[in-house]
Amino acid sequence: MRNRLSFFAIASLALLVPAILSLRGRAAPPTASAPSADTKVDVESYLYSQLRQHGQIKDPKLSISIYVQKLQGRKLVKPILKRKDAQGVIDWVAHANAAELTVLAGGSQIRVHMQQVVVNGENGSQCSFADKYFVFDVPTDFARK
Repeated sequence: MRNRLSFFAIASLALLVPAILSLRGRAAPPTASAPSADTKVDVESYLYSQLRQHGQIKDPKLSISIYVQKLQGRKLVKPILKRKDAQGVIDWVAHANAAELTVLAGGSQIRVHMQQVVVNGENGSQCSFADKYFVFDVPTDFARK
């Protein structure tokens, strides 16, 4: 009798634990001080949908603009990244063979990982990288349109 009770208790836990874990974070809406994991997915989905539909991400709320020749899954083919300074003037442009865009935890930053990169500065300077990460801040209200 005791073995059956233990078996049923373990079986019940095995069924309940995944259900409880799937509800994690759904009891209360996310607050501004604690962004949810869904925020990251929302921003990343929005950015990739812009690249798929328009071939670019160009938004006045962002300090960067991204242009792509095409997408292959998550891979950006022949991306061009333009960064604007505080006055909205483009201060450098990066061209690459390939890149991947990732929104970091909480959706507060975009990371662009570029391969075979050439960066041109506003003063005519130029530098090359085999592999380079660029990280940019995302405004809290960016993907909530």
